[in-house]
Amino acid sequence: MTEDKKNQKQVKKPVSASDLVNRPPKVHVRDMSPNPGGPAVSMMPQGKKKAAARVAEGAGPKKKKPVPKKRTRADADTVPKKKKKKKKKATKAAAPSANEEASRAHLEKVVYPDEGKVFRFVGQKGVNNRKQKAQKRKFFVGLIGGAALFLGIGGYKVVTKPPPDKMIKVPETISSEKQLITFATAALAKRNELVNSFSFDGKIFDKGKNEILRYKLEFQKPSFMRVKTVEDGKTYIFDGALLSVQDGFERAIYNKNLLQVPEAERFLELNDIFGPFLVEGWRAPFLHESPLHLKGQEIGVLPLPYRGDGWEVTTPVLDEQLVAMKYTFRKGTADFLFREDLSSKGRALTSVWVNEEHREGKLEFAFPKKWERRDEFNSVTHEVELSNITINQEIPVGNFDSSTPTGFTVIAGPEGGFKEAADPAKVKL
Repeated sequence: MTEDKKNQKQVKKPVSASDLVNRPPKVHVRDMSPNPGGPAVSMMPQGKKKAAARVAEGAGPKKKKPVPKKRTRADADTVPKKKKKKKKKATKAAAPSANEEASRAHLEKVVYPDEGKVFRFVGQKGVNNRKQKAQKRKFFVGLIGGAALFLGIGGYKVVTKPPPDKMIKVPETISSEKQLITFATAALAKRNELVNSFSFDGKIFDKGKNEILRYKLEFQKPSFMRVKTVEDGKTYIFDGALLSVQDGFERAIYNKNLLQVPEAERFLELNDIFGPFLVEGWRAPFLHESPLHLKGQEIGVLPLPYRGDGWEVTTPVLDEQLVAMKYTFRKGTADFLFREDLSSKGRALTSVWVNEEHREGKLEFAFPKKWERRDEFNSVTHEVELSNITINQEIPVGNFDSSTPTGFTVIAGPEGGFKEAADPAKVKL
């Protein structure tokens, strides 16, 4: 470029009147805003505003950059090659401060020692589960120990518990009256549980009349009883509800329903009918229903002809003459030995003494085989002897049929052989 052209470019062109006319007007801010003292603002767009300013200064419009030409191989050979800059060796950075480490901590990825491994639950194969194994070991040890203790206690009870056909086990020494009453009543209940039925033939010797009465007795649980006498031709039957007396000589039947009477009166009625044919030892003794009213003591040496130790149990009775009944049983088996009916003065008005006993092979206790009844002067009034004794052999229920035989007349009780109804206030225990 020549120097003249450079000078021409540097000379500013004058502004003509047409340029002023073509320029856009300026608007004062005071015309558009409440502030009247604002500067004048041009409404020209920003790009055009810069171009106009360049024209006003004489610089002319802004030229565009030329597009670079494509280079040929010849041009490439002539262009000098640029030298590669050497890379500076990295110097050791200074150790970061505590604040910088704290700020970078959340940015850095935490790598755990187990990262990349396959995790398994405790208890799976190959996993260290010593704690769980210890807990399992304690559990099984406790379980085995509890089972052993349970079996030990159960085995002890099985060993100490008597078999179904054996009596209860009684300690050698009894420390109190309450303990004695407990074992005595338990032994009597066990005897009653082990005997289901029995039958025998008997003879009653009446010392005052010098007469013999033969009879046959049968008993079957729950409460069937039948006695048939030979000399007077009578049959006594109790089927659990109806008490019937059949007189074969008079061809008459006397019936009484015992379910309609109090329990005490029922006992006295049955005792009056069947009492002469059997005694305690074959039937349960008449004890007060509450053990608190019973008195007992242990007898170290029984009177002759009895041997061994005994239990003495006294029960109160409300009667016009009797006050109490004193029973004496053999210790452990509760075999009936004798009974004394006491008056208010403590004197025995009547008594029953067992002279001979019958023992059953399958049972551990004995039954009276011979006994005698004594009066208040200790004189024997009756002797009873049994034979053909059978125990726990089932008896046909038809033997206890209380229906009226053909040709018999029914007479309602208490007339016709039954005693008058007893006063419940006198027999209630």
